[in-house]
Amino acid sequence: MAKIFKDFTYLDRKLSELDGHYVSVDFEQNPDSAFAFSRDISYGDTNHYRTEPNVSWSHLGDRLTFELHIVKDPDYYSSQADAILTNGDIRELTRWLTSTITSQYLILEYEEQAPYDTPCYYGQFSDIRPFNINGDVYGLRLIFECSSPYGYTEELVDTMILKGNTHEYILNSQDDRLEDYCYPSIRIESNVTGQIFLCNLSDCQIYQQGTLDLDSTSDDARTLLQNLISDYGLTHGYAPEYTYEGNGSILTVCDGTAIPFSYTDSSDNRFKCMAFYSTSNGSYAIIQGGFLYLTVKKSLPVRINAEKLFLFDDLDRMIRLSELGIEDVDYMYWPRLRSGDNRLLLWGTDCTITITHRETRKAGA
Repeated sequence: MAKIFKDFTYLDRKLSELDGHYVSVDFEQNPDSAFAFSRDISYGDTNHYRTEPNVSWSHLGDRLTFELHIVKDPDYYSSQADAILTNGDIRELTRWLTSTITSQYLILEYEEQAPYDTPCYYGQFSDIRPFNINGDVYGLRLIFECSSPYGYTEELVDTMILKGNTHEYILNSQDDRLEDYCYPSIRIESNVTGQIFLCNLSDCQIYQQGTLDLDSTSDDARTLLQNLISDYGLTHGYAPEYTYEGNGSILTVCDGTAIPFSYTDSSDNRFKCMAFYSTSNGSYAIIQGGFLYLTVKKSLPVRINAEKLFLFDDLDRMIRLSELGIEDVDYMYWPRLRSGDNRLLLWGTDCTITITHRETRKAGA
């Protein structure tokens, strides 16, 4: 089965940018789509008392593979002799498409809207075969082998502008891996030097949440938060422990809107937690995990690669966690998105946060 397309991009180059003028065809006229849905499932043993075996593990077994068939554009080349692919044409195509040993994104463009939003595939061209007539090459079969069983959407971009308040944002992920995570890339550009926080309330353990009865100042909120932390710990058998600053006061972050602390239970198990409140509506939460806070610098954007666990600035220099104010790595949360709604809470003085991600599609090719 060959995919019919208008143009494609691979290794930052388009097919339409080549010297030859090519169009997409299907030599075999095969209407069947390519799928990679087979699963390898490992079952446990059964016996007289256990007739239903346990499933040890399972995963999608095949990689998605499809073909792109191309010929010279008959509207551009009028004679049959001009329609023949020369050695120079074939060399130009093969050195471009086979010049990488790592998987890359293949981005397809269609004449009309695609039947599903899967224009991107990640992999390599594994083979290029000629389509011969009487010894002359009139077309090429470009065989693309994906490194995974599915395709991807284009990059989906969500932008939040923070102006000294808590911003709530629902980011809906329609990723087809329902029980897995999607790891985004996050860019933080701040106009001032200060702290920001990002919390995914859909990806943390919420101990308690509600609304603070605030009168005026942030000091009141901190006191109320500390009281709530103590009350929850007393009710559930947890002893709270705080980190203290040089002046003896409890460490807070993001202008006092959040307090990092830990709970210790009766078995000396220690849990790193966070209590924070929203400056916009006074709501609060006591949580474990799902919370990220950083110290960002004016006019020096930070990029977070949550999938590969790297931090960079805009000059592509790697950044250490300590440079962003994270002394305790247990409080470092690498943001990730669950399939479905992700309830994000963000706070910053004057900054823009851009979240970019791709979603997987198992609709085949």
